[in-house]
Amino acid sequence: MNKTAFAVLAFVLAGIATRAGAQATNSAISPSVPRTAKTRGIEKFMGELYRRGQFNGAVLVADREGVIYRGAFGLANRTTNVAFTPDTPSCLASLSKPLTSLAVMMLAEKGSIKYDDHISDYIRELPPQLGVAKVRQLLSHTSGIPDLQRSERGASWHDTTSRLGKNTGTATPGTCCSVFSLRECRACPCLNTCRRKVFGPLRMTKSFVLTDDKEKTPDVARAYNAFGTADDYQAFVTGDGGVYSTVDEFYLFDRALYTDELAHQSTLAQAFTPASVREGSTTYGFGWNIKEESFGKRV
Repeated sequence: MNKTAFAVLAFVLAGIATRAGAQATNSAISPSVPRTAKTRGIEKFMGELYRRGQFNGAVLVADREGVIYRGAFGLANRTTNVAFTPDTPSCLASLSKPLTSLAVMMLAEKGSIKYDDHISDYIRELPPQLGVAKVRQLLSHTSGIPDLQRSERGASWHDTTSRLGKNTGTATPGTCCSVFSLRECRACPCLNTCRRKVFGPLRMTKSFVLTDDKEKTPDVARAYNAFGTADDYQAFVTGDGGVYSTVDEFYLFDRALYTDELAHQSTLAQAFTPASVREGSTTYGFGWNIKEESFGKRV
């Protein structure tokens, strides 16, 4: 993968902090990272955000040479006073989508699924308005299918066909697993694909796909809103927001995308190429948002 956008790649896994909560702990800076001017600058910047009550969580910043900053601020659990560390598993939110999309691409690479198949080829009980969407349209947000939250609020499926292939901002890659869990889905849903094909090979031992609240062990970060009230992830929607990981392990995932360890570079190139649409334009590839800037491609 050729990500030419930024010389520095940063991972931030955080809960929302209030000013009061931000005073709970000092920052935990990794002693294993050599201290450079960049490291000190990032530490100062993140420390100031923490002191203002604007950040609570773990941070890892890397460039092409490796990690240049690794640290954590505040509490991961205010009930038990557990401090945030770089090893704290946190909800990835929409960063779950690249993992879901990669699982689909890995299955496509071995011929278990085809991007231009209609999803009704795999789940025949879908209504026609949904079934006409293609796998690649689910992956690139261009299927016209309302996302799960909109459908729960009463959004209609009836005009899906008219939105096919347009930049409608609908149907996230998470919907690809919610509506349609791939040909292997009946016996092997996306979460199992992630476990066996991604987490296992990369030794992402603390990463998991949330399917039950009991999986939130004491070391897993809880989320809070801007007022300091518990506001933890409870959706249990596999694919678009249910993956938990640490900054260290998500860094391992990022580095693997520069190799053929998980999928061939020719396969991954499609993930970082904006989809073709009938009307308008889109910046979405397969699970990633891509923009061309004056300095190169930003992913």
